[in-house]
Amino acid sequence: MIKLEYIVFMSTATVFSVEALIHFMIGKHKLILPNYTEAFQIVIAVIIFSSINALLSKYIFKKFKKRKLK
Repeated sequence: MIKLEYIVFMSTATVFSVEALIHFMIGKHKLILPNYTEAFQIVIAVIIFSSINALLSKYIFKKFKKRKLK
């Protein structure tokens, strides 16, 4: 079974990547893909924030699980 933080990371990274590309295209006012440097920056930002979101979700999940057991 896949751990919760991996599921959260993968789903967040996928959704945020699509969102980032849409924002990029809106900013350029055209349907174009970013060049290598811009794409790399987008991917790094998405990975960082997806990781933060996964770790935060894991922490919150554990806190609520402990409260339920009491």
